[in-house]
Amino acid sequence: MACDFWVTFSQASPRAQEWLEVYGSLTVPVRGPVSLLAKLPGLGLREVYMLDLESLCIKQREALKSFLAGKFGLSAEEAEAEMEAGGVPILAGDCSLEIRNPARWVID
Repeated sequence: MACDFWVTFSQASPRAQEWLEVYGSLTVPVRGPVSLLAKLPGLGLREVYMLDLESLCIKQREALKSFLAGKFGLSAEEAEAEMEAGGVPILAGDCSLEIRNPARWVID
């Protein structure tokens, strides 16, 4: 099933350029339409969406892994393990949510 939930980064976000370089787009798939609270290093408790890693192609996943390894001083293997264990949070304040098939999620 194709991903129904996507977020688009605001051009004003300080992370927008990073996502554009890594992912090739300012719009990325997320696991669901509801944001979560997560404690992020250096940022504290923040509202986030979680990137849908399963929707990424191999090239996108490898680019993300390399970027995260460089940004956080990890080996590629450590970055992969962190992605698998904790997911990849996206700050909700940096983006807007889009539901691509809303009729599928309406409860009768």
